[in-house]
Amino acid sequence: MFVDRKPELSALDKAYQSKRAEFFIIFGRRRIGKTSLIKEFAKGKKYFYFLAKKQKISLEIERLVGRIAEELGIFIKSRGNLESVFRELAEKLGPEEKTILVIDEFTYWVEADKSVLSEFQVIWDEILSEKNVFLILSGSAMSVMENEVMGAKSPLHGRRTGQIHLHQLPISALRKFLPSYSFVDIIKVYGVTGGIPYYIQEFSDKLSFKENLLGTVFNKSNILSMEAEILLREELREIHTYFAILLAILEGATKTAEISSKSQVDMGNINKYLRVLMQLRLIEKEYPITEVAKSKNFVYRIKDNYMRFWLKYYYYNEGAIEENAKGVVESVLADYNNYYIGRYIFEEICRSALLRAMGDGCPRIGGWWSKDTEIDIVALDEQKDRILFGECKWRKKKISVSDILALFEKSAMVKWRQGKRKESFAFFAKSGFEKNVGEFAKGKKIMFFDLGKIEKAVCRK
Repeated sequence: MFVDRKPELSALDKAYQSKRAEFFIIFGRRRIGKTSLIKEFAKGKKYFYFLAKKQKISLEIERLVGRIAEELGIFIKSRGNLESVFRELAEKLGPEEKTILVIDEFTYWVEADKSVLSEFQVIWDEILSEKNVFLILSGSAMSVMENEVMGAKSPLHGRRTGQIHLHQLPISALRKFLPSYSFVDIIKVYGVTGGIPYYIQEFSDKLSFKENLLGTVFNKSNILSMEAEILLREELREIHTYFAILLAILEGATKTAEISSKSQVDMGNINKYLRVLMQLRLIEKEYPITEVAKSKNFVYRIKDNYMRFWLKYYYYNEGAIEENAKGVVESVLADYNNYYIGRYIFEEICRSALLRAMGDGCPRIGGWWSKDTEIDIVALDEQKDRILFGECKWRKKKISVSDILALFEKSAMVKWRQGKRKESFAFFAKSGFEKNVGEFAKGKKIMFFDLGKIEKAVCRK
């Protein structure tokens, strides 16, 4: 099923309606939904779609010519190179209706022969840019797309008229895939799949969350049991080194030197590997919200929900899964439901809820820490000297007055514009709030979000 992607479809439709030739690059990680987006956009329009393969360009040209005949009814005599094929195709395309020409997984061609980039420079500059066409080059190999296709040294640099970097869907989209699930179960699925449409569709709301885990990540025949390895192997050569780095971060190494030591990767090389993982959007640097981005006060965190879940619960238990998958899942659920979601997932969802609830009143949002003190959410409005402090509690115990007082105490440690700032507070609770909390909060600028209010904020249209 196709869900959301309204801004992306709007951008494509606007370009399609233009009076000029268009050249878009669409990129994003595996399974993110690039092909689905392209085909949804192309519905009802004249278009040609070609999925590239990993083989010699001469063989790909033969396939390309055959597909053009099948889909467009245009017979191409040229076989010499891609330029000659597209030159003949352009001559035979009618000028009346804009034709969409899609090369999906274009990076396979680039990896097979770097001269393809120069050929497409000529194809665009001398052939297609003067025709009534919409050229789309799409690819999943992030490093190739960003560095070799779109990079400053690429022959195609500066040629595109637009680009779409396709990101994961928000948690609100999961409701459309799993309409019968409770919000708690939606959160659980999001913690496994993130916002990757392909992964989400492996889950069924006709089954319990436990049954879904047994049928997906912990089922050797399901794609989600091996997707993490496939994802890394498609992009990287030294896969074991990257796994070692990811595991080091998962196990609590957040500084460069710590990661180097724990993963046993030489300090002189570690930054290179970390940059690649960041480019793949598998890890990220996180700064205290009051710090500037160039500060050295940052930590590395695993960004991708699926990769983090797979490493923590599948990778370490692979042998045991062969013997007793049900037993492993029982053990996983005990940790996942009570600890993991609170540590890795709930805070992100609460930040989304706050952003939606406050709208323009919450320009910057993140976390804050210093030595042994950490605050889950800090939101800054620098123009109006406003700061909000937030606490997220994924636990059975309700939030109490003592929790509020603890946040008050921690907020005083944040030195941002002290003396002139306007403070407010927000609390997010899985299990709600004790009765005396409301009375205590009277006259104070405090917002309270239970699960119902969080769901309403993140899932509203």
